[in-house]
Amino acid sequence: MRVGLSATQKPIDELGRFLVGSTAPPPAIVDVGHLRELDIQVEVPRLELQAVCTHEHWAEIYDRLVELITGIGAR
Repeated sequence: MRVGLSATQKPIDELGRFLVGSTAPPPAIVDVGHLRELDIQVEVPRLELQAVCTHEHWAEIYDRLVELITGIGAR
């Protein structure tokens, strides 16, 4: 008996055929799937964006990243 386990490979049917070989009967595939709860938010800098970011832009971005990472200063 062969057992293949992967959380990242696709397409799963093609990988199952690779596991058993082209002359063997199709494998039994169990795909339980996985869903994650997402919390997505889009943020843009307060300063108007331009073609090239200034030092002030980057400073604002870095400061906001620190706020988000440390959990302080939420908007």
